[in-house]
Amino acid sequence: MIILILGAVFMLAVSIFIHELGHLLCGKLVGVEARIFSLGYGKGIWKKRIGKTIYQITAIPIGGYVLFKGDDYGKKLRGRPGELLGTPPLKRMIPVLGGPFANLVLGFVLLFFLDLSGDSPASNKIFIDAANQVNSPAYQAGLRSGDRIISVNGKRTENFEEIFTNISLTTGDPVQIGFERDGKEKSLEIIPNVYSAGGRPTIGVEPFGERRVIATFTYAEQLGHGIAQVLDKDDKSTQFFQEKIEERKKEIPEEVLKIREKQEREQALRKRALSYLRDGDMILKVGGVDVHTIPELQAELGKHQNETIPVLVDRKSYPLFTPWATELTTVNIPVLGAHVFEFYNLKHPKFSELNVPYFRLDSYDPEIENRLSNLKIEETSFQKKEDFITYLGRVSGENKTIWIGNMKYSADLKLKPIGLLGFRPSMKFTADKQERETSIGGAFASASKKVYDNVTTTLTGIKLLFSGLMSPKENLSGPVGIVQIAGLSLEYGWATYVDFVAKISLALMVMNLLPIPMADGGHIVLYTYEAVTGRPLPRKAIEVIFRLGFFFLIGLGLYVSFNDVMRIF
Repeated sequence: MIILILGAVFMLAVSIFIHELGHLLCGKLVGVEARIFSLGYGKGIWKKRIGKTIYQITAIPIGGYVLFKGDDYGKKLRGRPGELLGTPPLKRMIPVLGGPFANLVLGFVLLFFLDLSGDSPASNKIFIDAANQVNSPAYQAGLRSGDRIISVNGKRTENFEEIFTNISLTTGDPVQIGFERDGKEKSLEIIPNVYSAGGRPTIGVEPFGERRVIATFTYAEQLGHGIAQVLDKDDKSTQFFQEKIEERKKEIPEEVLKIREKQEREQALRKRALSYLRDGDMILKVGGVDVHTIPELQAELGKHQNETIPVLVDRKSYPLFTPWATELTTVNIPVLGAHVFEFYNLKHPKFSELNVPYFRLDSYDPEIENRLSNLKIEETSFQKKEDFITYLGRVSGENKTIWIGNMKYSADLKLKPIGLLGFRPSMKFTADKQERETSIGGAFASASKKVYDNVTTTLTGIKLLFSGLMSPKENLSGPVGIVQIAGLSLEYGWATYVDFVAKISLALMVMNLLPIPMADGGHIVLYTYEAVTGRPLPRKAIEVIFRLGFFFLIGLGLYVSFNDVMRIF
């Protein structure tokens, strides 16, 4: 944990420091003097004057800034040499562009050395989970695990990142997919799913490689469990509050009771799992059987419903200090029995456009009984999930007429027993790597292409966000989210970490060049206006523009940071 935080902080510090260093050096190039160059914000704990510039390091050296001489619109300029605003506007743009340019150079250099070291991205070989085949547009169109996607809409794809990018940045229209199977090239058309992944079109494929299930718990859950183990091991507090709610049940709105019941069920599952597992445990075997995906884990656990079975996990030995030191541990865990209610080939008797290939309900869903109240099979309705389990046990595999609300369908029914351990699962995998030869020329060309692809992808993503085709809530991250992802990338290895630092540096370049007041792009717009008209905007107009830009950036920062925190906790 600590080394992951340090790695994330280092990533932000380097990216921002390089950005400000670019401003400083380009300022010197055109004769604009810097009064202060600071590594970090706040009061400097170390200072040294070199020439006319004070170089300082603050107590928290994250990021930094350059304070140029004569860069304040609100003060009267003296017209002395070296003043930023006293410099001709076109020449003045060079120090401003120096920051984004430095981020561009940093991103390119990191990607170049990654390529030169022999690191390669995930190959264009795909994987389609057996449990998701019915909902995968790619599988339904004819793609299979092990196929290589070699082009999307005629554009060659040599690795999975290019596949993901080219499909995500479409508008949901049918895409032409070229693929290779058994050495033969073929093509087909796929209509992406645009109702998932935060509005990003997807065809339901993943990178090929070794997969493992990871047990994850939020920081709040881990902290709460730790405190409870010390202060309330018998969980008397939950019993106390439950008794109080029962006493005043008639006074509490039904909606509030339902929300609390859902929260209590989820908390009970997490508490139960935390008694056996730790955050970051990698599940290897269940009852001696290898499991690689979440559906495989649930299906294998389903064979041991309500039994206690040995689970082999790879556990971090020192989670606070390093994620790489692990040890194999066998934990005996009681399995919670559950069921999945599956509906295949839902067909409307009159309108084929209302047909649905697959639909499922989960017995462990806190809202399951509410959902069942809206469902009827032929003439049978269900009040309790136990009644539905009994019914499906008799008719599983048969085709029945079902009613969902007032909509009539026919569907193939199936009851699938599964097992749960209570944790929130995530996936970790080692990707199948792209095969290629390494040379200086090849690394230069590959790094250049990656820079171009990253910049164009970021710009296209911004366009889709503003057009409403992408969800800002699902697709934007602030410092908290970036730090979390940086830590995870470091856990995957130095190559993944360096690649992420490069991409963050390139993203900083693009974001700073946007015409937003207070950002570098905003200054460029003001300087361009001055160069064209021969005079700057009125001082009051500039103050209003900067104030609006400030509130916009603060509001955006609070919005994305709030979403980041909610994802973590």
